[in-house]
Amino acid sequence: MSVYYPYNPYYPPYTYDDGITNRTTGPNSDLYQAGYQDGYQAGYQDAQQPGQYVGEETSIRQSYPLVVRGGGALSFSAQPGNQQGDFNILELFFKGGQRPAPSGLAPGEGSWVDRGLRENEPTIIHQWVPAGVTSARWFDDLRDPNKYWTFYVYNTGQGVMRVTHAFPGKPF
Repeated sequence: MSVYYPYNPYYPPYTYDDGITNRTTGPNSDLYQAGYQDGYQAGYQDAQQPGQYVGEETSIRQSYPLVVRGGGALSFSAQPGNQQGDFNILELFFKGGQRPAPSGLAPGEGSWVDRGLRENEPTIIHQWVPAGVTSARWFDDLRDPNKYWTFYVYNTGQGVMRVTHAFPGKPF
């Protein structure tokens, strides 16, 4: 059985970097759990600013829009975020586009709005979610080559891009 987020144009991410991620031992579940309780359980109505959702990572890392077109060889997975099962990680594997997203993407490609992906940039997106969540709306949407999602991400330096927020469609 899949668990989905409540519908919202922005899926609130439950990502908390540096302090959550110890570069040698992996995620710190105590800090993640505290962020999860403050953000997810508090609900969206407690956001500090319009358009911002509690739990949304806004000031920790600068993130940039990466547009992904559905279809093609995209693949998805969900896995436990740690051995205790305190949270899950949703993964999206895509092919890096060689040109800016507004110039067109082939099915299964992802690219920045202002340029193509470089060879050394990851083609894996991670979104941290509460335990029990094993899918997201973008899992279903991106099976269709006519659909696009925009993921605001940053490069973790560990071979993946971490999602700070996401929405269906293109920003252009």
